[in-house]
Amino acid sequence: MKLVAKAKPVKIRINSGGEEHSSLDSLKMNFCISDVKELLDGRLSRWLRQQNEGSLAEDVDKFKSEDLKEEEGILAFIRLFFCEELQFVNITSLFDVAVYWLTQDTRYRRNGELLFCPYLLENNLNAAKYAYKNGYFPEMCWGRIFMVHKGGKDPEALYILGKMYFEGSYGVTKNLDEGYRFIKEAAAYGWEEAVKFELDKVYQKVTDRFYGVNKNKIEENVIAKWPYQLIQADYKYASNEKEKEIIRFLFICKDIFKDLSSVHSPDFVERVAKKNSYLLGYETTTIYSIVMKPHRNIDRTELEPIKDLYPPAASILYQETLLGVNFYSLSAKNKIAFIVKNLFNF
Repeated sequence: MKLVAKAKPVKIRINSGGEEHSSLDSLKMNFCISDVKELLDGRLSRWLRQQNEGSLAEDVDKFKSEDLKEEEGILAFIRLFFCEELQFVNITSLFDVAVYWLTQDTRYRRNGELLFCPYLLENNLNAAKYAYKNGYFPEMCWGRIFMVHKGGKDPEALYILGKMYFEGSYGVTKNLDEGYRFIKEAAAYGWEEAVKFELDKVYQKVTDRFYGVNKNKIEENVIAKWPYQLIQADYKYASNEKEKEIIRFLFICKDIFKDLSSVHSPDFVERVAKKNSYLLGYETTTIYSIVMKPHRNIDRTELEPIKDLYPPAASILYQETLLGVNFYSLSAKNKIAFIVKNLFNF
C-alpha cells in the first residue's frame, strides 16, 4: 500500500501596526484597527485557529469589514480581543480606550497611538484636541487635522487653528489675516483665551491694520473734508507712515470720485490696485472691482479672497446690507464715498 504524504497546512501570515505576528499576544501589542480590518476576509480567523484560539476565531467570523466603519462596531471588535483587560474599566467610546491605553494600561500604549492616528484624530475633535494639548505626535501636521474639524465651530479648536496660522506652525503657512479671523470667531463664541488674545496690545500691534493711527484726528481733519475740501496741506496731520498712506489713499479716491474714467489712466493699477498693501489692500481691491465692473466682470475673482475679512466685499458678492445701508446697490461713486467715510469701521 502506497502512503501519500499529507499536505501541511499553509501557515497564515498577518501584519498589524507595521509588524508580522506569530502569536496572539504579539498581535495584541500592535493592534491596528485599519490593518486588522483588512484581515476580515477569512485570514484572521484562520490565523487564530492556527494559534489554537478557536473560540475567538468563531467570534471574529461574525464580523465583516463594513462592521468596522462605525465606532460602535470597532469598539465591540476591540472588546473581543481585550475582554479581560477592559472588563472592569469604564469604557464607553474609542476615545476612552485610546486614553486608557496611553495613560494607564501602558502595555498597550502602542495600540492607543495606533487608534488615535489617524482614525480618532480625523473623526473625533475632542480626541484631536486632547492629543494636541498633551504633546502627542509632535511630528503631526496639526494644521491639517484642525482644518478637517473647523466646520464644527468649536471655539477652542478655532482658537488653536488661529494660533497656528498666526505663528506659521504645525504645517500651516503663516497668515495673520486668516489666523486673526479664526481667533476673532473663537472670541465671539466666548473662548476666554481668544478674548484675551484680542485684547493683548502686542498682538493688536501686528493684527490691527490701523494700530498706531490717530483715528479721531484723521476723521475730523482729513476724512471730514473729503472729497472736495481735501488739499495737499492736509498731509500736515500725518504723524507716521500709516497716516501718510491713508491720506495718500484719500487723494487717489478723490481723483477717482471726480472722474471715474481715470480708471483708464496708465498709472491706475500702480496707484490703486495695490493688492499687496497690508494697510489698505482690502479697500483698494474693492474699489478696483467697483470701477472696473462696467468693463469686465471681476467682482467674484477679485473679492472672493477678502470677503470674510472685509464686509463691503461680502456685501457686493452676496447683496448684504451693511451698517443699515444697501451698499451693494449704491452707484459706483456712492460706494467709494461709503468706503472712505467708513474707513475705520472695518
